Amino acid sequence: MAKDELHVALENVSVKPFNVPKVVFRSKSLNGAGDDKGIPLSDLSPNALGILCHEFRSGVFEKAGKKDPQVPTIRTGTTR
Repeated sequence: MAKDELHVALENVSVKPFNVPKVVFRSKSLNGAGDDKGIPLSDLSPNALGILCHEFRSGVFEKAGKKDPQVPTIRTGTTR
């Protein structure tokens, strides 16, 4: 999404995009202490990056109290 598109999507409110970190941190290391060095994003698999992005996106919408427009709605019943 281009910068101008982001501005329009945000209803003409200028905001800074979220900062993307260069590293992620383990919740606990093998000895039980936090890992203060972090793991570079480039060391993670595409699948791991996708999971992290999905969790972040879900958290953003949850904090905002909004429904994610990219999550498909499951329809029940048989209407044809």
